[in-house]
Amino acid sequence: QLCSMKNARRAAVHFIFLAFALFLDHCSSVIDSTHAAYLEGNAAHRNGNATLAKEMYRLAVSLDPQNYFAWTNLGHVLLNNDSFSEAIQVFEVSYQLQPHNAKANYNLAVSLHRGNEIEKAFKFYNQALQLD
Repeated sequence: QLCSMKNARRAAVHFIFLAFALFLDHCSSVIDSTHAAYLEGNAAHRNGNATLAKEMYRLAVSLDPQNYFAWTNLGHVLLNNDSFSEAIQVFEVSYQLQPHNAKANYNLAVSLHRGNEIEKAFKFYNQALQLD
């Protein structure tokens, strides 16, 4: 009976290690996919393909909602296409992720300004200047 207890423990430890390895592999593939989508978005944006850029940045933020850079780049694509209300929403997420970042404040201010929310824009312009 002692041998079967040792074997059961070994099997349990082996199972835990296997599950952990699979979890790490999954995390790694999500990170790789997020990075690939972000880079593809950058290439599309550089090449003037706003539709593909938006799609890739949206994929990146769906895989990693904490990705400040993908949110920011998505906001720029939207702003460049005069999608002000969407750009405001996206830059609000960027701002929430990094509220003490001058660029996050500035980007939100610009999108608010272009969306005719002047008073709100003024607040974020001032914050950006104070942080810079």
